[in-house]
Amino acid sequence: MHALALIAVLALVFLWLPLATAAPPSTIVHVLPATPLALAEELGMRPLQAHCQRGLGTLYARQGQRRQSRAAPAAAIDLYRAMEMTFWLPQTQEALAQLAGES
Repeated sequence: MHALALIAVLALVFLWLPLATAAPPSTIVHVLPATPLALAEELGMRPLQAHCQRGLGTLYARQGQRRQSRAAPAAAIDLYRAMEMTFWLPQTQEALAQLAGES
C-alpha cells in the first residue's frame, strides 16, 4: 500500500507542478494543490512537502493570494533548512523576497 501511495503522490506532483507554473490561474482547481501536499505529509515525505510548498507559493502568487504566496515558500524554506537541503534554498529565498517586494 505504501508503494502505491508513493507512486500516486509523485504522479500528482509531477502533473500538478507544471500546471501551477504554466496554466492560467483561473484554470487551476483549488483542491488539486492541497492533494499532493496532504499525501506527502501523510507519508512523511518532507522533501516532497517542501517542493509542494514552493510550488504552492508560485500558484498563490499567480492567483493574487499574497498572504498565502508568502507563507508557502516560507514553509518550504523552513523545511529545506531543517533537512539541510541547501540546493533549493537560494531560489526559494529569492522567490520569497520578490513576493515580499510586491506587497
